Amino acid sequence: MVAHPSAFAALKRLDHQLLRLERACAQAPRPYNIVVLSDHGQTQGRPFRQRCGQTLEEVVEEACSGGVSAPVAVEESWGVLGAWLADLGSDEGPAGRLVKRATRDRMADDTVALGPNRELLEQKADLSAEEDGERPETIVLASGCLGLISFPRVPGRMSAEQVEELHPGLLATLAGHPDIGWVMVRTEADGAVVLGGEGSHRLSDGHVEGVDPLAGYGDHAADHLRRTDGFEHCPDILVNGAYDPQTGEVAPFEEFMGSHGGLGGTQMSPFALVPSQWSEPDGPIVGAASMHHQLKDWMAESGLATAGR
Repeated sequence: MVAHPSAFAALKRLDHQLLRLERACAQAPRPYNIVVLSDHGQTQGRPFRQRCGQTLEEVVEEACSGGVSAPVAVEESWGVLGAWLADLGSDEGPAGRLVKRATRDRMADDTVALGPNRELLEQKADLSAEEDGERPETIVLASGCLGLISFPRVPGRMSAEQVEELHPGLLATLAGHPDIGWVMVRTEADGAVVLGGEGSHRLSDGHVEGVDPLAGYGDHAADHLRRTDGFEHCPDILVNGAYDPQTGEVAPFEEFMGSHGGLGGTQMSPFALVPSQWSEPDGPIVGAASMHHQLKDWMAESGLATAGR
């Protein structure tokens, strides 16, 4: 939990390590700048299943006419371990050969070699490479309060009209669910739209009909979703758990009391702690790409050569 004593204990340990780095920099033969970057915060909330008695997979299965597959969620720490094993396995020495032999079968598995967020975005592409008879009709994946629903038997990304024809009422069921905040899907006429129980938000021009489903999710919620809509492997349907601004809680689809990766609450509060002598950004830093460009600019200010943007 975000406010649990164990979380504050972890922060104290982190502060201690930063102090060690600061002391080491003071004794180094060249100057160093320390930058502390947090790419997201954490939002607490009672899980979706505990609120309504069903998992997201079960809600989708009830509304669909076919079977639903929900691959087992990946523990985030496996992504870190997988990256370390991949680096070690690339070594041509005895240690590298040993790791290659020990992980020959496992390193090809995305659940080990990749972090969970990347696995979610690439899962449909992997399933689409299988034979038609082996592909599930519907897959439901979850990361925190973010749910991804795809139909791998249909090539490419499905439109809202195609989804409605294949599974009538599914979008209305999801958008109107009390523990789901909004649903993003691409329409044939208007492009990507965000649907809620009482209204919609067209991402191309910000046009809202009825009650804006993105109200309360932050000033840059639409910007983040426009970026996600542009991903090659964006799911057919993107779902976000409900957020309550009064309690500050979100409804995660995983069985965790604290989550990140979606919209709503303090998970949307990243920060960058940088030297005070560095210049102020020209405007808000929205998204990972903008943060990357800003860091490159700061590096250039400090006299560090950088390649490209």
